[in-house]
Amino acid sequence: MKDIKKTDGLTILEVMIVVVIIGVITTLSVLGFGRMINHQKLVGEANNAVASVKYMTDEARVSKRFIKIMLNYQEDFIIAWVDDNKDNIQDSVETVIKKVKFPEKIDLYKGRVGSTVKSDKSIFLVFDDGKTQRDVEFTIRSEVTDEFRGVKIHAITGWVEPLKQIPSSLRN
Repeated sequence: MKDIKKTDGLTILEVMIVVVIIGVITTLSVLGFGRMINHQKLVGEANNAVASVKYMTDEARVSKRFIKIMLNYQEDFIIAWVDDNKDNIQDSVETVIKKVKFPEKIDLYKGRVGSTVKSDKSIFLVFDDGKTQRDVEFTIRSEVTDEFRGVKIHAITGWVEPLKQIPSSLRN
């Protein structure tokens, strides 16, 4: 019988297999991390939109003034102002309450005031008690992940909250 020689170490094939496994795990984790970062950006912007619109409606309530809010879906911003001349246009002499511009790759996508869905811009009035005439809903979309987040302003209470379910009319 021949003696089998015992070796100390790994063969090149075993090392290559370990390197390939580590490469696959690293690739999958980097892709997952990128998706998570983009998802968190969208969630953060949606929370920022909720907070900003809450501030706008609270400002109407505290100042006892009627405030116009415009959701501009083409230029991706929300603006609130005191529309003194009631022309639905923010003029240079009118007081801007707050303007929120969304970052690149995050879109202010679509909105609905009452039952009217728009994809260019929506303008609605916030009464001096912080309430609106009709329910207002709008969506924010990530261009990278194609995910949506929504915001709703309840007409009766003036309450602003994230939407749990995004209606299909605000997605397509």
